[in-house]
Amino acid sequence: NLVRDSVQPEGWGSLLDAILTDKGANTERYSIIEGYGAVIIDIGGRTVDTMIVLAEVMTPKYDDVHTYDLGILYMHRKLNNTIMQLEGMSEPLKRNRLEEIIKTGKYGRGSKERDYSELVEKILNEHTNLIFERVKAVIARPEAEGGVIITGGGAELLGERLKALVEEYSSKAEVFVPVDPVFSNAR
Repeated sequence: NLVRDSVQPEGWGSLLDAILTDKGANTERYSIIEGYGAVIIDIGGRTVDTMIVLAEVMTPKYDDVHTYDLGILYMHRKLNNTIMQLEGMSEPLKRNRLEEIIKTGKYGRGSKERDYSELVEKILNEHTNLIFERVKAVIARPEAEGGVIITGGGAELLGERLKALVEEYSSKAEVFVPVDPVFSNAR
């Protein structure tokens, strides 16, 4: 029987992933987050969501959950449009081809292969900086001292870049990207 239910922000699952083992025991992060709180940054396909976790009660600060239209698909679109313009293409690249360009920096085959690795790096860095500028205020919150968790599908690509910016900005915050950021909110 269902005794109680509640609706939580998507980042809530990533918090649980960070503080509980697969068997439900507390991790070492549990007591840190319980004492200080935490900040969750979830980089999704269409949005980037932030959530503050309050110390002691370990619940989201519901009136301070934010969503920004800066998900990874916007970065994909910018890269796609730039390559389309450079290549004189009228149709967008297929998603799997675009992801291959992101991974390798290469487009084309054999002697016709072009190196777009500098362009890819530039766009990845620009997009990470856009996200950082939008979430900077939440990183400055005291709860960030308990940890900043960068999660979501976009964290697989941008997580370590954003982590470096957050650590440079805030020497007090321990920042981490889960081993599997894509599914850390759904374990």
